[in-house]
Amino acid sequence: ANGIDVEAFTFQPEARDAMRAKWGAAPGSLVVGQVGAFLPAKNHTFTLEVFAQVQRHCTDSILVLVGDGPELQAIRQRVDALGLAPPVRFLGRRTEVAALMAGMDVLIMPSLHEGFGLVALEAQASGLPCLLSDAIPPEVVVSSTCRQLPLTVPVPIWAEQLTASAAVDRTLGLEIVRASGYSVEANAAAIASIYRRLVN
Repeated sequence: ANGIDVEAFTFQPEARDAMRAKWGAAPGSLVVGQVGAFLPAKNHTFTLEVFAQVQRHCTDSILVLVGDGPELQAIRQRVDALGLAPPVRFLGRRTEVAALMAGMDVLIMPSLHEGFGLVALEAQASGLPCLLSDAIPPEVVVSSTCRQLPLTVPVPIWAEQLTASAAVDRTLGLEIVRASGYSVEANAAAIASIYRRLVN
């Protein structure tokens, strides 16, 4: 299985406050996030369509896009065309992903295809609710706050589900992911077991 450093994604309330202050997010505003390279497979255009719907009902909501890639300029132009420039934050390539996830309220991942979807696992370790496309392998869904929808479902339904996914207890994610077997410790033990069997 794919193992992650679960402890590195421990939810940090102080990081949440710091990030939201940087983004200009009000205490009660909804912050939607997407983490991933700007590639066609990541389907950022769909994210923008969903966020445009979210904005109709949550006018103080913010979208943070973490990553870089060849589609970045096209997505920037699409943001301008949709009139979403003020509430969309382009954060570029970043290393402090755990802190960024702490500041978000929900992660959207409408990928056209994924090998596994490690970002979703990291988000769940942070206790961050996730809304994923059903093109992502279902094995990555280990928490009840992570759900999948087909991309054929109308955009307003995606927006509704995204908004409804927020406001959960963020402290539970760590133990849920650890118990799922996707921690680096569990994977190291499994690999060690294989080697012991081979040696014996």
